[in-house]
Amino acid sequence: MTLEQRVEQLASRIQKLNDVIAQEKYQDLIRGMRQHTPDSQENKDSDPRSVDELRQKFKADIQEGGRLRVGIIGRVKAGKSSLLNALLFDGKEVLPKAATPMTASLTVLGYSATPYAEVEFFGQDDIENMRERALDYDWEFELRVKERLEKTQARVPRLGGRAVPAAPDPERIKAAVRRELDDDPALGGSKKLFDDIQSAGGRPPKAPLRIEGKETRALLGKLGDYVGAQGKFTPFTKCMSIYLPLEALKNLEVVDTPGVNDPIVSREKRTFDELHKCHAVFVVSPSGQFLNQQDLNLMQRLVKQDGVEEVFLVASQIDSQMFSSVHEQHKGCLPDVLKALHDTLAQQARQTLPAPQEGSKGLDTLKHELDSRLVVTSSVAYTLSKQPEATWDDNARHIHGMLRHSYQAEFAQSMEAARPHFDSIAGIVQTHALLDQVRGRRQSIIEGNLQSFLDAQENVLQQRLKQIPEFLWKQRETVEASDEKMLEQQLQTIGQLSVTGARVVDTAVSAVAKDIASRLHQHMDKGVNTVLCELRNVTEKAKSTEINTYRVDSDGASGSLKRGFGWLLRQDDWGTERRTETVGTVNATAIRTGLDRVHADLSKNLIAPLNVARRTLRSELEKRILGELRSSKDVNDHDIDITILAHSCQSALRYLRGFDDPTLPALPDELLQSGSLKGSAAERYVATAKKYFASLQIAANKAAKEITEAFKDRLGSAKIGALLFEGCQDEIQKLQQKIKEKQLTLQRYDSLLAELKDLK
Repeated sequence: MTLEQRVEQLASRIQKLNDVIAQEKYQDLIRGMRQHTPDSQENKDSDPRSVDELRQKFKADIQEGGRLRVGIIGRVKAGKSSLLNALLFDGKEVLPKAATPMTASLTVLGYSATPYAEVEFFGQDDIENMRERALDYDWEFELRVKERLEKTQARVPRLGGRAVPAAPDPERIKAAVRRELDDDPALGGSKKLFDDIQSAGGRPPKAPLRIEGKETRALLGKLGDYVGAQGKFTPFTKCMSIYLPLEALKNLEVVDTPGVNDPIVSREKRTFDELHKCHAVFVVSPSGQFLNQQDLNLMQRLVKQDGVEEVFLVASQIDSQMFSSVHEQHKGCLPDVLKALHDTLAQQARQTLPAPQEGSKGLDTLKHELDSRLVVTSSVAYTLSKQPEATWDDNARHIHGMLRHSYQAEFAQSMEAARPHFDSIAGIVQTHALLDQVRGRRQSIIEGNLQSFLDAQENVLQQRLKQIPEFLWKQRETVEASDEKMLEQQLQTIGQLSVTGARVVDTAVSAVAKDIASRLHQHMDKGVNTVLCELRNVTEKAKSTEINTYRVDSDGASGSLKRGFGWLLRQDDWGTERRTETVGTVNATAIRTGLDRVHADLSKNLIAPLNVARRTLRSELEKRILGELRSSKDVNDHDIDITILAHSCQSALRYLRGFDDPTLPALPDELLQSGSLKGSAAERYVATAKKYFASLQIAANKAAKEITEAFKDRLGSAKIGALLFEGCQDEIQKLQQKIKEKQLTLQRYDSLLAELKDLK
């Protein structure tokens, strides 16, 4: 049976059930069935989905299932754009290359029969955030310059040097500090972006903007204004979605992400969100500096509770590694050289990738399957293979010359004969194979999820087809066993006992409320403390130190002499000496991921005990109320109808006001960073994290107290006693109506039960 056939079969059965119980002639029989079904109040899925919902989900899942969503991450100049150009555009430079992390926008590529693009610009909140960080940049600049000047002036002169230390060169110190800050994406990136935005007028265009072109080339020609190095609107561009009529993009969506430590908080958050919608992620790292700390920081974006399950490694620019000792070791045999490079990089990855941890299934799978999930590539080799020689740039010509010289057997011949060897270095065929492999897996994942959903809906339907007849049989037995005189007597007794009985019931309810509230608070406190302890451990592990190096003017006359004549020798650092200082660092990605997880876990640990209390409330109340009524001198055992009591108790609980889910403070913008921070930036981040940690603890404890107090107060003030006896009277009066024509009522019960039996 196909999935579509199964959906239609299930939809048909649900529709038949709905048609049966919707018949007017049965409404008095099934009235009250929902409130008397166990757990129906708490279980949102106690009824099967509507037929329309079922079909819409099937349609949406199948359509989505045909589209593979792939994320590309990597540091600046790692070769992401070159990889995408090779994969999607036959090596042509269609996608612009970002010169810095600050100019890289989040880009989504997809398919459309008619080419168009959508541009999202920074909002005023983003620009205000940049302005504040630009002010932080200026403050940090003044502080560091002042500290460096004071350190230089206070240092002890060397033996044989001048009696008084040489005056420090403020301009050199300022230049060194500015270089350090400019390399900091959070501060330097914001400063650069804010300055560029101010130069461009300061006010972003209206967003979003749709750009259209009659053909792909025409559209791409227009995009330079928005993402090009000199584009008029480039400083304002936050995200871009490009849709092109290319076969390579059919059933494929590609997310090209900015580098780590995005200075724009809202874009960083958007990048995280987009990555975690991906079915697969390719991590691009230059083979010459393979998997450095920046790459690892980027990959921590993938460590989350709903982390990406398919992760692959692309070692780019492999051509730069083919002319070293590996060439001599394997005597210029190209296949052996490529295999050796692949094996070396795979071993390096095994040693570099972090140990397995929660929420990192994709990275764990990558580490265990590195041989098949690592591919070495060269965009230059792909260009040499696919593009005419007239279009080659200087780098491509240089690599071609090196290959012809070092690998003569493969490349010192015609281009046609050399093309397969260029392709083997390019690695694009292997990368395409990985994409196809994931695409096939994606379809099976979608179908598996849909199968699980249909299984769950089948179970819900079967449960309803079991519960409804059980309810009806009990109702039928009650009608058959009842008579009018007995019911009239019960009504009179209940009327007489309603005041004293209500007091007995309210006493029982109050005792239950206190017991449950006490257990609730204990469970919530335990859950909150466990989660917060985990967060403390994460924060401590994320902190470290590193040695920061900077230059200062040398002491003495020789230092002054060298500085004076250093320009003649073209040595800018002549007359200076290297200094080091220990600075604190923090892994912002680890803390941010930990905070995200803790926020979710805290909510779960507050809600879970409450849901348990809701589910057990009815049974605990029935047991306590029945016990109190039986032990009461005012109520005799023969006055209590257990079935009517249970129904009335459930009816009374309908008036108990519900509980809102606890609200915890959201992660502040200052913590929406990733990557490694150091110095004052690390100190500010940790201070903000500690402040947020404290606010979480206060909010969680406050929520636990409020929930338990509300549970006790609402249950105690719900007047369950009066409602219960009113419910008993109502139940008996309904029963009286049914037994006035007992035989006809029993026949209708039998008819409804027969129709339901046919649905199984």
